[in-house]
Amino acid sequence: MIRQHLHVRLSRPLLALALVLIAATATAQQDLNQLKTAAEDFLQKHYSQPKNSSSSHEISVAGLDPRLRLSQCSVPLTFNLRDMNDNGGAVSVKVACEDEQPWSIYISAQVSIYRDVLVANAPLGRGTLIEQASITQQRLNTSSMRQGYFTSPEQVLGLQLRRPLAAGEPLRSGVLEQPLAVVRGDIVTLESTTGAIQVATQAEALSSGRVGEQIRVRNTSSQKVVNANILGEGRVGANF
Repeated sequence: MIRQHLHVRLSRPLLALALVLIAATATAQQDLNQLKTAAEDFLQKHYSQPKNSSSSHEISVAGLDPRLRLSQCSVPLTFNLRDMNDNGGAVSVKVACEDEQPWSIYISAQVSIYRDVLVANAPLGRGTLIEQASITQQRLNTSSMRQGYFTSPEQVLGLQLRRPLAAGEPLRSGVLEQPLAVVRGDIVTLESTTGAIQVATQAEALSSGRVGEQIRVRNTSSQKVVNANILGEGRVGANF
């Protein structure tokens, strides 16, 4: 009897420990595959909004570390994505649980955004002025295009190439510029203002430039050289 009573007393701590382990094991864990799917669904919904109606997309969500242990969330998960311009590329989604056992995790994803962008219709040389016949549209992954691209012909018509473009190469902001409005040696109209009096005279451009730039011109009558701002094609202005 004494041995049996001693055996029962010794087993109580072991029983308590076993109960704790069982309770811990029984705690529901967040299904990682479901978490990944939820993040993908969130991204699909985000990039399918009406503002993106002219584009298409592909989404690949990275797998989660199988060793990760998260408690089952008892409230709806919240999702947060920082991609204000919807450029895609390498993004991360913050998924958070805000119940009594809160947690948050960042899930990585690769988003490819496809848009119809303007490309060269044929090889174009440096200095070419962009015309309608020079360009066409092609559907490309804009997430991998670091420089600005264009989707509307009105954005590029009349601009000039800084460097040659191969056929099919996208037109980007870095390769386009305003054409020269004044070329060195041109006879331009020099518009000047003295008080309330406005005068227009002829002047020779001593350098080339674009609208908004400043160049030196020589008044053909007085031979005086002044700095003038280019106002438009063949027009410069100066205040005295």
